[in-house]
Amino acid sequence: MNENKSPELVRWTNASTYCFERDCKCEGCIYKENLETKCEMKNTVLNLFSKFGKPEDKYERLKKKQLFITTHYGLEAQKLRLIKKTKDLRLEILRGDLSELFNIYADVLNILGGIILYDDIEAQIKEIQSTRIEREVNLVHQKNFKLRKEGL
Repeated sequence: MNENKSPELVRWTNASTYCFERDCKCEGCIYKENLETKCEMKNTVLNLFSKFGKPEDKYERLKKKQLFITTHYGLEAQKLRLIKKTKDLRLEILRGDLSELFNIYADVLNILGGIILYDDIEAQIKEIQSTRIEREVNLVHQKNFKLRKEGL
């Protein structure tokens, strides 16, 4: 029996996906410093690619995880978490601690993302975003036109 037999490749892992996204370049790899032997991930990535094709996009994985969390805890629980996190976000904006602000902002985005996916309203939200951003751009143009007209 061959004890050095490679394990069967059954799916893309976080490590193999990370390697694929980096084009299998070891320079600067977060896993490289923890290896005691030569990295074999490039071979693994090539085998996974030939067996399964490209790994799923990281943003698609993120969305699946957001939906998983919302499904696990339930919509009402996530809405309550959103209320708490938006209060925390407001406080951090007032405090001015950017690192904590970004952490809480990421939490808010993840909770909202899960709720949007859970309610299957992603297309509606994108349409609303598009309408609102166009409205804001038009307001900026109108304001700039008015300022130019007044010579400011």
